[in-house]
Amino acid sequence: MRLILSLLLLLSPVQFRADLQEVTPLSFDAKEFLAAFNEAAPTPRLVAVFSPTCGHCLRAASDVQDILSRNPEAKLRVLILWAPYLRNDNRHAAQTAATYVSDSRVEHFWDLWRFGSRVYSEQFNYPVHETWDLFVVYARNTVWREGAPQPFKFFQNRNLDHGTPYEKAKLEATLKELIQ
Repeated sequence: MRLILSLLLLLSPVQFRADLQEVTPLSFDAKEFLAAFNEAAPTPRLVAVFSPTCGHCLRAASDVQDILSRNPEAKLRVLILWAPYLRNDNRHAAQTAATYVSDSRVEHFWDLWRFGSRVYSEQFNYPVHETWDLFVVYARNTVWREGAPQPFKFFQNRNLDHGTPYEKAKLEATLKELIQ
């Protein structure tokens, strides 16, 4: 399945490629992501950590787009960290995968150094190689200083022993709770 998905991403039609989203490459310290996170402090934020060729991740990204489309007036920022977790993950795959979430409230990052995994594995006590395919929700006025701030809620989509298992309806309910 992963091979088929990877091939579809890489061999997608030219007109689809014309719609590639901007994906900002992160430095090792992720200052670009941190600046975007703190700049959006007046609004609730959703941070997602995804592989650009993972079927679960792409489905979850589509779910985010659907939630945003159904709530066009919602004041919310979404920051997606696309990172290399699977063999065919690269920046170009991230640009292609980013088209699954094309809302103007979304900012995409290429997390080559796996900043998201490093930070969240420590915060959530997960093995670093398992800390992806997750959502972290932050309330408004949350600022990132020395370390990751305490999230309002987080969801994991990896069938791990702890953390709230991801379900689209639960994510949407959590976001609606914060944006009202």
